[in-house]
Amino acid sequence: MNKEVVLNNDSGLVKFQRYGRTESEFYISDVIAIGEVTTDHGPFSDDHFLMFITKDKMWTPIPTDAGGFDDLTNYVSAKLGVNSFIQFANLTEFRSRIVYPKHLESKGFIKLERMKAKNWIENIGYWLGVKDRYKIIALSEVYDKLNIG
Repeated sequence: MNKEVVLNNDSGLVKFQRYGRTESEFYISDVIAIGEVTTDHGPFSDDHFLMFITKDKMWTPIPTDAGGFDDLTNYVSAKLGVNSFIQFANLTEFRSRIVYPKHLESKGFIKLERMKAKNWIENIGYWLGVKDRYKIIALSEVYDKLNIG
């Protein structure tokens, strides 16, 4: 599989890999927030994620179609008490919501600002999904409550 979540159940270490290469890793014990995000990037590139935000202000997006994703959500459910991960399946526009912590559940946590292509090459990059077409803007009301602003 080209996208995979590797979870160590003993330590809580999560690694996200593409084509066998680790792109990111974090410990579940360091997670302070989890969000669900969907974009209009599909169907040729990833467009539905869980976004893990850790104490060190790192963001780790994990596509919902990655191998091992169900094992990850089961583990997080058991450790953090999160029950509802996926509400945005099959959406074709941008949405975000917090799924953890509970007191912020269902609040939007980021917004995307569409960037204009500077030339036709950037337009092709946007269309192919190899170039980000959005700038992420954090919603300060949520970040203030998480103390990571």
